Amino acid sequence: MFEVLLFGGVNAVPGSESVQYTMAMNDWKMKYAAVMFSNDTQHLNIKSYDKFTLPQTNFTPYYNLPYRFIEYQVGSYDGNLLYEIQVDNASYSKDQPDIILQGYNTTLFYKYKTPLIPGRSNKVVLRLHESNFRHQDGKKASRDDLMIVLAYLNLFLVRMYPTNGTYSPSSTDIVMDSSTDLGYHGLGKMDRIEECRCPHGYRGRSCERCDFGYNRANRYLATGVCMPWEWHREEYYKVSTSTTLRNYHYV
Repeated sequence: MFEVLLFGGVNAVPGSESVQYTMAMNDWKMKYAAVMFSNDTQHLNIKSYDKFTLPQTNFTPYYNLPYRFIEYQVGSYDGNLLYEIQVDNASYSKDQPDIILQGYNTTLFYKYKTPLIPGRSNKVVLRLHESNFRHQDGKKASRDDLMIVLAYLNLFLVRMYPTNGTYSPSSTDIVMDSSTDLGYHGLGKMDRIEECRCPHGYRGRSCERCDFGYNRANRYLATGVCMPWEWHREEYYKVSTSTTLRNYHYV
């Protein structure tokens, strides 16, 4: 095991098992969303629906993956997301992202680059790795960016494509690789998975979460730092509750 500050070090973790989250795209638990992009894709207007609704003009429909796909998905890092795309013709728009991830005030895009073949199933195998994601402004995502989004993931959108001239939920499956330490529903042992020795105030396999008694402050680093509740209280009220100088450990 390696001594690390944030998102580093790799070592085998006994008991970690691979799992796969599988769901039909038209499952009753699936949610939906419609997204309107600004010209530079910097601003998103997202409308969410419990049931599928045909999108309004200038909105692109998306599957809005439910809880099992967005609850603390650090274990999905470097795993695969598998699903299928079917289109009627080659005139589909190539501007909108195929995957939108949002978490901790960060939005990441993925665009499927291979031309889609009309009239057949196009299988997508997306490696959940920073090399495949970009920010809204087009800048490449860093490892820290993707890890912090997966740790605080609150929105996972998968683009829908029209078939037979209209939009409707597909009956095909979406499958996402992940890992668990629980060991009771795994598919087999993971050979190697990251786990880090965290500094004070941090927890999680990659030190991507704040420990109990700490909350993330959006300053000092792009991903923020974990500061104790006392610091947040003093910062909010701008009044110190202690005359003792404290040297907080930033990473």
